Amino acid sequence: MDRRGLLRQHIDIETARVLEIGALAVPLVAPHEARVEYVDHLDTEGLRREYRGHPGVDVDKLVDVTYVWNGGTFAEAVGAAEPFDAIVSSHVFEHFPNPVQWLADAYSLLAPGGQIYMVVPDMRFTFDRHRAKTRTADWIEWYLEKPSRPSTGQVYDYHSKVVDVPPGYGWAQEPAGGFANIYDPSTALEQARSAFETGRYIDAHCSVFTPVSLLALFREIDDLNLFPFDVTAVYPTEVDDIEFALVLKRSDVPPRPQLSREIDQQLAQEAGYTGDFGAGGFAAALAADPELQKRHNALKRQWAAEAIRNRKRAALPELDPTRHDAFPPRDDPRLARRTTWFQRLRR
Repeated sequence: MDRRGLLRQHIDIETARVLEIGALAVPLVAPHEARVEYVDHLDTEGLRREYRGHPGVDVDKLVDVTYVWNGGTFAEAVGAAEPFDAIVSSHVFEHFPNPVQWLADAYSLLAPGGQIYMVVPDMRFTFDRHRAKTRTADWIEWYLEKPSRPSTGQVYDYHSKVVDVPPGYGWAQEPAGGFANIYDPSTALEQARSAFETGRYIDAHCSVFTPVSLLALFREIDDLNLFPFDVTAVYPTEVDDIEFALVLKRSDVPPRPQLSREIDQQLAQEAGYTGDFGAGGFAAALAADPELQKRHNALKRQWAAEAIRNRKRAALPELDPTRHDAFPPRDDPRLARRTTWFQRLRR
């Protein structure tokens, strides 16, 4: 996936004010390309100490961290006076201990019409492949409990379930003996105990998704009025890749749905009006009965809110679950080719 190319299809980097999360040494938006600021769980020197010797991070190329977020809400950590036009991240959203709150915070930090561009790992092809998909109930529990760091349960679930998937094996058939766990049970318990007793930050994939399951989560929290965004683009996981991308646009006050005469009359009857709708009869009844007017107005507001929700729901992309949610079947020729390739590689 061309992460940077896709981002530039949706965001005008030359003019946008951008906030990038977790960029480390490979930002999606480089400092010289835009008015960009960076947020991470440590300042630059702290990241340099943490990642020194890490094979995947060149500590000499770390971006300069503008905001440190290692407790409290995302909005509190950033607290920027000027709104951002875009918030971007790659392999970061799954680390958030409270995704619903983060979405609310991101909304508050974005200008009207602002966008989120996120690249997310597809659990089917990573070390998360043996874990259960995150449920809406999980997100709501975390939203109400308000963890500011990965919780005891999140830390334990991650460390007890992640498996050692060799590079390139994600799209191959799983070996007969399965993949080995990365951590032994005692380590998983110790990490959970440490999170509980010390409250320190212990990194974990708090949520795990497929393209279909993440869109389903967005639909369900939208039904609860907890998703203040429109999904404007989805780029599902490509063959031999491990990630997918989404673009979310801040949902500002939408045009009010037009109430037809037929629906208005139906709502009037639901409110308790039994008279004729001709010759101004209903208008006269409303003027004479404040309680009828109150019930009718409440039903109109309810209808408008439901119409807006239905419009948003219809705009959410529909993906084929056999391709973008289930594991590729064992007879899938794409998977078989990948298995043969990996077996040759191991010889």
